[in-house]
Amino acid sequence: MSTTKQPPTSASPPRLGIIFFSLPAPGHVIPMVDMAKIFTKHGAECALILTPLNTARFESTINHSGLRLITFKFPSEIGLLAGCESSDVLPSRNHLGLFGKAIDLLEQPFRELLRAHNPDAVFYDAMLPWTAIASAKLNIPCYLCPGIGKPIFHVGPVCLGGISKEDVAEWGRGKELAAESERLLRWLDGRPAHSVVYVSFGSLSWLPKAQLREIGFGLIDSGVPFIWSVGGGGDGSDEVVDEVAAAAPETGQVITGWAPQFAMLGHVAVGTFLTHCGWGAVTEAAAVRKLMLTWPLCSDEFYNEKLVVQVAGIGGRWAQRRDMYGERRREPGAQRLSSNYPKIFLKLESFC
Repeated sequence: MSTTKQPPTSASPPRLGIIFFSLPAPGHVIPMVDMAKIFTKHGAECALILTPLNTARFESTINHSGLRLITFKFPSEIGLLAGCESSDVLPSRNHLGLFGKAIDLLEQPFRELLRAHNPDAVFYDAMLPWTAIASAKLNIPCYLCPGIGKPIFHVGPVCLGGISKEDVAEWGRGKELAAESERLLRWLDGRPAHSVVYVSFGSLSWLPKAQLREIGFGLIDSGVPFIWSVGGGGDGSDEVVDEVAAAAPETGQVITGWAPQFAMLGHVAVGTFLTHCGWGAVTEAAAVRKLMLTWPLCSDEFYNEKLVVQVAGIGGRWAQRRDMYGERRREPGAQRLSSNYPKIFLKLESFC
């Protein structure tokens, strides 16, 4: 299979060659994969660019979809530890700068790929602006995901693009961790409908140790069953995770790294999603009709919160806010969760 343009024939029109390129972070890769699979189902010939780590994570669920995988070697000459090819495996936020520099070094192999394949279009991540520049120099149409500006093409929710139950359970973790996904879903099977709060701030969040501890023990003190995906976590997050997991062996589940988020949100036991309002998280929650407690940290997440709370009315704000690096104090997590959860639960009944 190739992304190279093919000459038209009398038998059939040419297949459209599209390249998809995402920031190497699970919350960015997954919706890009979902979108590429939708285009493939409609007859387009699509290729997805991934680094070796993400290729290993996703190839088992992509190989049977008709998508072609293109693997770019992740730059290692700038000082990152081996294997640090995705935001969720960085040892601390101090490595984010090096991670960004390594990503920028992918520009040259991307330019070479465009010259070799001359695709009909490129879909690129907003965090990779140089992809648009490279495409424009070769007169290749490029489309930003998510789109900003004019024209805007509404596509989605891409998470409902016909992926299988097995794909949902493995997304972002690979077959070797599918057993962990099954364990979490079995844990949810034993909980009443709409009784569990799912908590995730995405793979790019880096919260201070004290804030992580407040969130964890706030969840425990609320008395609400929970699943907490720590994601990127923060410096010292492993210690906090161990403390919270030990204190809540029955009422809570604490996950480090990526989680089968869409599968868990779609489970009937989950009633509320405490989220950073990343666009992927918002669309997944809305697609399966789950209410959100919003806690944006940076970038477009604050605009997404306004959409959730003020426009769509499918969520509520979570107390006074601070950003990922700010110093503003917050109310105790337990007090906020204990007071907000019953209100959100009542709203959920009318929403469903």
